[in-house]
Amino acid sequence: MTLIPTQTAPALDLALVGWGTTDDLKLGTGEGGRFSLIVFFRGLHCPICRKQMAEIDKRIEDLKAAGIGQVVAVSMETLERSTRIVDEWHLASLRVAYGLEEEAARMWGLNLSHAIKDASRTCSTNQASSSSMRTAPCSGPARPPCPSADRPWMT
Repeated sequence: MTLIPTQTAPALDLALVGWGTTDDLKLGTGEGGRFSLIVFFRGLHCPICRKQMAEIDKRIEDLKAAGIGQVVAVSMETLERSTRIVDEWHLASLRVAYGLEEEAARMWGLNLSHAIKDASRTCSTNQASSSSMRTAPCSGPARPPCPSADRPWMT
């Protein structure tokens, strides 16, 4: 599925690290600002995501001044790994949602790829500069392993 302007975004009902759910943020309602920003990212293992999330976290007030009322980063990570993301990446203002399921990722139009780790297939979303990773079976078609040993999650 590809999202296009004027099309209603799929529902996003995920738990947030620390408290509440994405429903509590009232995404897309104009609450606190005219727009909502949802950033999909790979997860704890991704150094590029770490830099991007730190930059967004640092600029939350600038985003609010520009009319973006709610900002949330979303991944397919678990609660434990998402809590580590918030702690280890020192995210003070950026809300982090976790547990995005493969079907929901597809509804959002995210590209899914597979990683080979300990001989098990896992699923990862790839969306331009925003993606995520989880360690759960992926029902999509298998892809060949990545030739890059230092980035096995990228296929």
